Amino acid sequence: MDYDDSASVVEPETYITRNVSWFFKGTKWNWKYSISKSMAFKYSNEMKRNSPANNQEYLDFLSSIIDLDNPILKDISNGLASAAKDEGYDYYETVGFFASFVQGVITYEYDSKQFNCLDYIQYPIELLVNSKGDCEDKATLLANLLAIQKYDLQLIDLEPSPDSGHIALAVNCAKSYPGYRYYIDGKDYCYLESTMSGWTLGGIPKKYEDISVYAKQVPN
Repeated sequence: MDYDDSASVVEPETYITRNVSWFFKGTKWNWKYSISKSMAFKYSNEMKRNSPANNQEYLDFLSSIIDLDNPILKDISNGLASAAKDEGYDYYETVGFFASFVQGVITYEYDSKQFNCLDYIQYPIELLVNSKGDCEDKATLLANLLAIQKYDLQLIDLEPSPDSGHIALAVNCAKSYPGYRYYIDGKDYCYLESTMSGWTLGGIPKKYEDISVYAKQVPN
């Protein structure tokens, strides 16, 4: 009897590896992470892609794609948290350290140039593979990494249209902490910019001051 065992052959997994570097407080940091090609394909081709109708639906979808159990995101988040602890960073410095990773490692790129469309939301894993994205992509990745460490966060939309608006993050902060803040659900949340290097917790681009925002609690 002939027997064909080709169906039982499992091809070895291959990986996409990224060697990245960024600066925080004058120190250069180097990191390496690897994502399996099967996982990258899943997020780029098989996951749900939404077209939010308004600002709140936009934030709802961004919140829904945060994955607290993804092993790659957990490894990066826990690695950053461990490094911050070794450096003796406090609560606010640790937030800044996480932000510097996303600001420095992920290049800002407009969707129109990267994907030839007005708006394309990348999943956090997808963004890590592509190494570039725009404001909602970077804010969602940063939110995901901080949420794994149980930070109290809000995703915020700063302009009236999700197509032309700006997405950023707000982090629970003490009333005594200096910086630009929002008062949401009885608590203070300090603004955190994820797009470009150099922004720290509470610092906000002038053009975004005094703009009403939509907010969405990030699951943790």
